[in-house]
Amino acid sequence: MISGVIGSQANADERAIGRVARDVGGSGPWRARRPVRAAAQRGSGTMLIVGVMALLLMIAGGLSVLGGYAVAGHRARAAADLSALSGATAHQRGGDACASAADLAQRNGASLLSCRVTGLSQFVVTVQVSVTIRPALPGLSDRVVATAYAGSAALAGGG
Repeated sequence: MISGVIGSQANADERAIGRVARDVGGSGPWRARRPVRAAAQRGSGTMLIVGVMALLLMIAGGLSVLGGYAVAGHRARAAADLSALSGATAHQRGGDACASAADLAQRNGASLLSCRVTGLSQFVVTVQVSVTIRPALPGLSDRVVATAYAGSAALAGGG
């Protein structure tokens, strides 16, 4: 009879300890798992999206500035090529090669930095132009410079 009382008392104690452990938090196999409160997570998704959007905007801004440098480089090379060809044509017809090159460079949004004609009947016109970059990165040049050559076919290897 005593063993029955002790056994039932032990079962009751185990059930009571289990309830206390679950209610208080306890430890071991009876530890209660409390759900994460929704209020503690409020707004965290918004902040994550704001951070990702800020990062994407900074990357897009950097790429647009780098794209501006690439476009300015292409514009400078095109203006230099066209100015050199214009100067060579003017020189061949007896006109002022550098005045013609400067005019065409200006019409293409470039500034003529230098112009040189070498030779008389067999000649080469050398021009150097620059194009301004907007917006420029701090620490980098705000201009792209390009050089081009044009002249008679004999000096260019054609005859």
